[in-house]
Amino acid sequence: MLVLTGLGWLEKKLPSISFSRLTVRCKRNEPIEKNDLYSLIHQHQFKTSNSSYELRDEGHAIQYQLIINTRNNANLEILAKTLIDNQLVTEFSITPLGR
Repeated sequence: MLVLTGLGWLEKKLPSISFSRLTVRCKRNEPIEKNDLYSLIHQHQFKTSNSSYELRDEGHAIQYQLIINTRNNANLEILAKTLIDNQLVTEFSITPLGR
């Protein structure tokens, strides 16, 4: 029982990693470059993985989708505000994944 209590305490003290699915869409004739998008994501203290790219809306839009993770949940809101302000981004979503 003492071991379980100790493990529970340790779990609360250690920083956890939050994973989310990020989808970003832009116009095909005004794309955000992949390297620029990744740089923006990394500036907000995220790591990236599992990226995919799609041509959407009958070829009028480019969509990037990837998994991002961070140790600080506040980074999600900061990234969202940055994407809202980015004129090249026409749509985005940040969907938290299970813990």
